[in-house]
Amino acid sequence: MKKPDPGFDANLSVLLSAYHAKSKVIARGHDDQIWGGSSGRYCLLYSIELYLAALNSEREPHGARS
Repeated sequence: MKKPDPGFDANLSVLLSAYHAKSKVIARGHDDQIWGGSSGRYCLLYSIELYLAALNSEREPHGARS
């Protein structure tokens, strides 16, 4: 995910909220697009979802998508 990408701010908000609440998240990335901001080999992130299993009996993730 790059700052100019649609949904960047919403996804960052989900990450910060999850971090402070010590919640689980589901992160998805493109394995054919490598993140250029690291010396390692990391996928370019495209979606972050807050995992609310306790509130959803179907165990489906909720959150921001770009």
